[in-house]
This record gives sequence, structure tokens and C-alpha cells, in this order.
Amino acid sequence: MRGRHSDSKTPDFDHLDKWFERRLFCLPPGPLRDDAKNYAFEILEAAGMSAALDFIFITVPAITQDAGRLFGFGEQGITKLADKIVSRLTDRWLMLSNDRGIHLANSEIRTRGERVCRKIGIRPPAEKKPDDAVARRFLDRTWWKRVMRYALYPQREQVARDIGLVREYSSRAGRQTRRAMLRRQAEFISAAAAREKATGREIPLEQLAKAKAEGEQARLVAKATGLIKYADEQGWQSAMLTITCPGEFRRDGTTIAEALDYLRQVWARVRAAAHRKGLRVAGAGVFQPHRDGFPHLHDFVIGPPEDLAEFVEIVREHALREYPDEPGAVEHRVDVRYEDRRKGRLSSYLLRYVVREYARPSEPTANDRSGSAVDAWYAMHHARRIFWHGLPPDLWWESHRRCTRKQAQSRRVRRLRKVARAGDYCRWLDEMGGITGSSRRDRDTVTLHDVRENKYEEAVKVPVGVITDGVEILIRKEWEIVLRTVIVNGPRDDLSSANDDVLAVPDATGPPMQAIA
Repeated sequence: MRGRHSDSKTPDFDHLDKWFERRLFCLPPGPLRDDAKNYAFEILEAAGMSAALDFIFITVPAITQDAGRLFGFGEQGITKLADKIVSRLTDRWLMLSNDRGIHLANSEIRTRGERVCRKIGIRPPAEKKPDDAVARRFLDRTWWKRVMRYALYPQREQVARDIGLVREYSSRAGRQTRRAMLRRQAEFISAAAAREKATGREIPLEQLAKAKAEGEQARLVAKATGLIKYADEQGWQSAMLTITCPGEFRRDGTTIAEALDYLRQVWARVRAAAHRKGLRVAGAGVFQPHRDGFPHLHDFVIGPPEDLAEFVEIVREHALREYPDEPGAVEHRVDVRYEDRRKGRLSSYLLRYVVREYARPSEPTANDRSGSAVDAWYAMHHARRIFWHGLPPDLWWESHRRCTRKQAQSRRVRRLRKVARAGDYCRWLDEMGGITGSSRRDRDTVTLHDVRENKYEEAVKVPVGVITDGVEILIRKEWEIVLRTVIVNGPRDDLSSANDDVLAVPDATGPPMQAIA
């Protein structure tokens, strides 16, 4: 055994804790390394020292060797790396802009920035973007930190799963990372305010965040209950569909990110086929993890019995395109449960998902261990919590709900405003023409866009309202985020200050290079 692991003599049990930790140097320090060390002790107790050493010297290095250059970085490491990259690129840009001009400097910074992206394993900006917009991104430390986190979090969680540290949806390291994300978010929100560009009016970001969360939950409940009521009034049937990944995915090394992409592709093909056939179906889908972190997809769907049956067959067809001959694929790849009101309502599942999937670890509905772990799973793998299909866009509902009396200049708009403000999604959906097989086509409402500049000085189309029955309803204004200035042990002035640092957001047009980390 010593010949196989000849780099060091096996220590006494009194020193195993530190000895294991030193040999797990390929894992980043913190909860991931601690969990791997504890798992090595479990293997030691169950199978002996030989199995524990195999885990430390063979299994862990083999799994982490292809993890990428960012794998060993913690939050401080990401911040330092972003600062280093931006500092070097900024110095280079200043030198080139003085010698050769701004356009050549932007082109050179783009080339160097893309080279850095490939080196550390992150995705560079799209090729169609102009050089000046890409250069502004590469000179922004906030952009680097964001894309590094986006690449690192699923990668680290995948390594934890491959090692065997994911036992309830996500790893302990993933849950700690998620809590750190929420703390950073809360700190930023408490220190910032939103300023309307047209009037200069400011609102604390905490107040807006709370109102947005409450409004989002209210809209979800209104849509869920309205959808159920609409199906009952139309005499339609409802069903719960569950799409799982092929069993071969668990054996051939498919990652969770690849499994999520597979489910998204299957669903995209299903929706495209249903749209081509004009099937009048609508519903809500939810990505859910198994206990080992592997995803599956639930979809609550309503429709006329004949359309719903055809939709189920489309789902079976596309879900069985990969590995159709796998044992149990026909029976278990797609599970379909039609509603039988004598046994209960399937809609209770939809309402449960609406409440549970938007709960946070700090809320009473997610205080249990599995709730916190599921929330971390969504954050680490960038998975959507819930999505709707076959319904008009949420912007249309919000525009009619927030429409003022002065804006409601036609009888039809007044009717839509009345039912939307009452929270009656069923009546509003009926007024909008019902479920027609298309979310936007053959309706008298269109989305209204405005062209604005983002923080990188790019012209982007921003949805700002709707046009219904020829009436223009604008609900979105231009805002910018400002940090509130607080003088310790001194009088607190109004939120506005001449020295406020400005952070431009997608809806704003603030200074391009004054982003706040």
C-alpha cells in the first residue's frame, strides 16, 4: 500500500485530520475541502485506510484535474483576479489610446480580453458586439466578477457531486455560497437607492426590492388560480407531466449543466411542435432536482381533451428521441397523470410549486434542510424556478394592472384595467381572447419598446409598456442606482448627494465605467 501511495508515510490516527486536509490541496479551502475530508473519514470507518487513501490520492485528483483554472478560487480570489485583469488591460488601453487612437486601442483590448477569457475558461462577449462595447466590458471589474461566478459555481457543484458530497440536492459548500450571495445582495440593497432620471426622485432599494418580491408572488398566485379557474369554466382537462433524463446520463458522465440543457432542448422542440399544430394548451413548468442533484421537469398543463392528448404524445415523441431502447424508457421517461377530481386536484401541485420554489432559506416555508438545499441548487446551476407557456406575456398583465385612469382612454382598456387591478387573471385572460395556441398572435395588444443606452453605451431595445386597442400604456421609466452616502456620527441628509457613486443598470444610461462592485 505504501508503494502505491509512496509520497508520504501513513500517519497516526491522532494526526489524520490535518494529514487528510493537507493531501486534499487540489480542492479549494473551505466547506468543499472540509466535506471531502469528512467523507474520507466515513470511507475510513466503513472500508478501511486503503479505500480512504484511494479516495484522496486517486478519485479526487482525477475528478478535479479537468475542473478548469477558476476551480480553486474563492470569493476573495475572484475579486483579486478581476482587479488584476482590469488593471493590466486599463494600463494597456491608456498607452495604446495615446499612441494609436481609441479605435485601435479598443480592438487590441478586445483581442487581449478574449484571450484571457479562453485561458480561464469563461465565455467572451458575442462576436457581433462592436469593439468599443466589448472593451468597456473588459475594463469593468464587475463584469469579470459576474462571469467568473457564473462559470465557477456550477463547475464547483459538479465536482462536489462527482466526489460524492451531494446527498440532498446540493452540497454544503453550495449552500454556504448561496447564503453568501444573499448576504452580499442584502448589503448592496441596504446601501443603495433608485433615482428616476426624469425627475430626480429617489426610493430606497430595500423598499423597491420588497415591493417587487411581494408583487411577483401575488402575480404568480393570480396566474395559477386564474389558470385553474379558466380550465374549470371551459370544461378543459388538466394533467401533470414529468420528463426525466435518460438513465444513461448518470452512467456516461453527463454533467448537471448538460442534463439541464437536454431538458431545455426537449421542451423547446415540444413547444415548437405544439405551436405549429395550433394546440390550445397552456401551463407552468418547473425544473426540480433529484436528491443527487440530477434534474427533471414537471409541467402542469391544461387544454381541451383532444388537444391535451395530442400534446402528451408530442412530449413522449421528443422525450424518447435519445436512447429510446433503454430499458424502462417508455414506462418511466415521461410520467403523465390526468386529473381525477374524485381523488383530488392536480392544481394543488402547481400552487405548492409556486409557493415553494420562490421561498428563500430565510423564510418560514424554507427553514427545513431540503428547502435551503433546493434554493442553493437553483442558484448554483442557474436553473429557472418556474416558467409559463401558452399565456400572454407578464408585461401585458402588469401594464393593464398599473394603467392609470388617464391612460385608460377606451372602453376595452378600462375593462382590462378593472379586472387586472382586481387580480382576476381568469377574466383578464378571457378578455385578451383566451388560450389560442399562441401567446401573442391574433391579439389586439403589442409590446412597446424604447431604445436606450446600457452601461456599456450600447443602444438596446427595452420593453416599456403596451399598445392595446390603439391606446399607448407606458409603465417603465428610466432609473439609475446610486449609493447612499452615510456620515458616521453625523446628521443624515437626503438620499441624494453630489458625491454619490453611480451604477448604471440595463434600464439606465449612467456613466459606463463607474460600476460598483
